[in-house]
Amino acid sequence: MKRNKPTMRRWIYALFIAALCGNIAACGDKDEDNTPSYNPNVPVTISRFTPAEGSEGQEMVIYGTNFGLDSKQVNVTIGGKTAKLTYVKADSIGCIVPYWTESGRFEVEVKVAQQSAKATTMFAYASPLMVRTLIGYRISDGDPGWNDGKFGTGKDDGSATFGKQAAFMRFDPQNHDHLYVAYEDFDYSGYGVQLFDLKAKTVTTVMHGSKCFEGKRLRAIDFTAKGDMVIATDRDDSGDRSTSVWIVKRNADGSFTDESKCEVLAAYKQCNTVAVHPVNGELYFNSYGNNAIYRLDVAKYYANASETTPWDPYLTGNNYEQMLTLGASRWNFNITMHPTGKYAYVIALNQHCIYRMDYDEATKRFKQPYLVSGQQGVKGWADGKGDGTLMNFPYQGIFVKNADYVAQGKEDVYDFYFCDYDNYCVRYLTPEGRVRTFAGRGATSAMGDGNTWGPDDGDLRETARFGSPTGIAYDERTETFYVFDTYYKSVRTISR
Repeated sequence: MKRNKPTMRRWIYALFIAALCGNIAACGDKDEDNTPSYNPNVPVTISRFTPAEGSEGQEMVIYGTNFGLDSKQVNVTIGGKTAKLTYVKADSIGCIVPYWTESGRFEVEVKVAQQSAKATTMFAYASPLMVRTLIGYRISDGDPGWNDGKFGTGKDDGSATFGKQAAFMRFDPQNHDHLYVAYEDFDYSGYGVQLFDLKAKTVTTVMHGSKCFEGKRLRAIDFTAKGDMVIATDRDDSGDRSTSVWIVKRNADGSFTDESKCEVLAAYKQCNTVAVHPVNGELYFNSYGNNAIYRLDVAKYYANASETTPWDPYLTGNNYEQMLTLGASRWNFNITMHPTGKYAYVIALNQHCIYRMDYDEATKRFKQPYLVSGQQGVKGWADGKGDGTLMNFPYQGIFVKNADYVAQGKEDVYDFYFCDYDNYCVRYLTPEGRVRTFAGRGATSAMGDGNTWGPDDGDLRETARFGSPTGIAYDERTETFYVFDTYYKSVRTISR
């Protein structure tokens, strides 16, 4: 029996160690879990939540006490809307921010069983960007015609309606509630110029094409440094003496009407564009027939033109000069100035690409354009960089300041948004030369009928579709894009 004592002691010792380890492990598991069940006798509290601001679909984490473990007992609301839970722990809850159509500041509340707690701060909700129809009765197989009216989409409620023409849009530099739109039918004529009054929410035809511009196609619109309007007209009925650019003087009250004084500023032929340099004020226009870009000193016009000394608008009058040429003949293109004036983009519509021309501040002239995006003469749809991008009849473009670029201290803080007409979408070009599709060609909508075009509003890429967008403008105050949808005869917005 004595011989068995050490063995027995070893067994007892081993069992003691095993039990001790089991207890330690159990304690370790308990400490790691650290999620006690909900206690109805202890208050539920919220200490904070993150992020403090965001949009639909983001995950929010709420920190506090006594949330418990049972997700069936927990309900989170943000602004009164239930937020889907991703997890529940005693001291934190994960949830998904629900959707609102408008931005705002919303209350965060947690309910556990019969208790509830509200956060002391509000969640700042930024509505996601959406495409919406602002104006126009949308039909593709008929023509509601040109009718002035209010902003709206009703058929017979006084809402404005449009004919099927392409648009070119530009804000009035002297009144940013006024958005002017010039039209052309891709053939011989243009309806005229309309005013979209964002404050009054009305559409008014202020200049009829037949009265002011001899009924010709209105290809582009801009403003001189003094605030007068300039309009490009596409025609060759008088050879190289055909009106290319009109200048329209403001009325005494600052408006433009059929009675405004119009004068031919430049005459050559087949003009597709007009653009004014934002710093030095000179004007540029082109000729489709010989792919030339011309430069006109507007200051000279203001200094010399008068009732007694008529302005000579012809090339032989030496009031404008050919600056350079772009490609071969019959290139349909427009020019958009960078806000700093350091360069301009040249959108070659029928060549499906975008060129850049840099500005020489010493000579006050642009240098020879070079290709920055797309493949000259090649149609298609592909996002990418440089010639890895494909386009299909890009139309108008605008520069939009990117707040992230400003925060990063970048030299160029503007993206270039443009309508891609036959790709039925809005895209943007970064300063580094990368093109991304911004809105349209809705993935889910296209699954329904197999088309990348359509009238659908909604999420930028998932739902929204366009039918041949042409004109585009951006209101920096409200962060709203205005897009003219030629096929569906409507004005669409992209905003939060």
